[in-house]
Amino acid sequence: MPDKTIKSSSIKQLFQRINYQRHRHQLSNRYDSFKYLFMMLITTILIAILLKCHTVVYNYLFGPFHMNIEQFQEYLKLYKTRNYSWTYSLFREDLIQIELGENQLENRNYREQYYFNKLISSYKMVKQIKIKSTLYPNNLYVRLPAKHNFYFNKKIPYKFHKFSIKTLRCIVKNLNSYEYQSWLEKSDYIKFINEKYLNNSFEFNELVITKCGIYIGYLYSSSSYTYYADDIVLNSSEPYLTEVLFYLILFGCSIILWLLLISLFYLCSYLFTLQIIKFKINLHHDVLEYFHLLSVDHLKSFEELLFYHSSNIHESQQLFILDNYIVLFKLNTKELNFYILQRYVDQSPFCLIKINSVTWINTDGIYYKHNESTRLIRWPGQSYHQWLHQKLIETNLNYKQTYVNIHFF
Repeated sequence: MPDKTIKSSSIKQLFQRINYQRHRHQLSNRYDSFKYLFMMLITTILIAILLKCHTVVYNYLFGPFHMNIEQFQEYLKLYKTRNYSWTYSLFREDLIQIELGENQLENRNYREQYYFNKLISSYKMVKQIKIKSTLYPNNLYVRLPAKHNFYFNKKIPYKFHKFSIKTLRCIVKNLNSYEYQSWLEKSDYIKFINEKYLNNSFEFNELVITKCGIYIGYLYSSSSYTYYADDIVLNSSEPYLTEVLFYLILFGCSIILWLLLISLFYLCSYLFTLQIIKFKINLHHDVLEYFHLLSVDHLKSFEELLFYHSSNIHESQQLFILDNYIVLFKLNTKELNFYILQRYVDQSPFCLIKINSVTWINTDGIYYKHNESTRLIRWPGQSYHQWLHQKLIETNLNYKQTYVNIHFF
């Protein structure tokens, strides 16, 4: 019976290490591909963050963000001091929807902008008391599109359900409808306004926006368009995201998504190959041929066969004597050196010698007959000739008879 104190796992671990070397180049390529692509992904994301693309995408997807007067006051204070927390800076609400109240703009234009002699926008000062007190001594201006501006006819993405009843009534009243006087539900206002806005956005923009004080836009500071430094402008005269910028961001997001997917592919491929190497050992065809001669099907059976008779195993665990064969490993079964293991990727790490073919054993190695000729298998470093000779004399009658015939007759 086998000696249970002897561990056969060293044989399997040796084949695992050789198998790993067989796939090492493939693993290295996949890991390097993942590493470089992941670095490119992180670099691209950091560049996008520095360019504030994430803020634009966040506002485009989830904006506009509704604010009443009180909320807008706090927003202006924060904007004026720039005292943003890092979380607020990361997801800053730039595209806003505000309700200033009825007739809260000065009638006169403080500045006008022309393009090829056509008026495209004008600046009107906000006269709302709470806003003026918040920004004093500065002012808030609303930049409005002129009727010749394409944006004047555009359907702006208002969130009507966010407005107060007072503002909704103002909108309905300015659309020349007094039906609201009998309405009790806010949903009735919203339904009516949505239908009117979808049918004629030009009429809505002309009759409602300035009179009811509902604006969608983004803030910026620019003294060149106003009278005082640090005045603030609410730009409602052009889209938050232009078509060119939209496609540029879409292209950037596509690159980030592509890098993410390819990086994940190489990472999964690397981990999958690593698991395959761990659980499935690819054996060289010479090893499979030796297994056939030994009538074993797999590595586990080979291990069990080697360690079945513990008395016929050299203490180095490189030399094993079976019933009909000698198994000699060409390297230490606990070998870890990369270069030595690499040698056995394309060859068997052990020799199989039929005992009946052995003619001589000395310090050079094992001599045996092969097709009418004598061949030599040299010892892998240390010589085991004395131990092997003694064991064969004790256990194999054929070798003993051959030895007697050669030396005494």
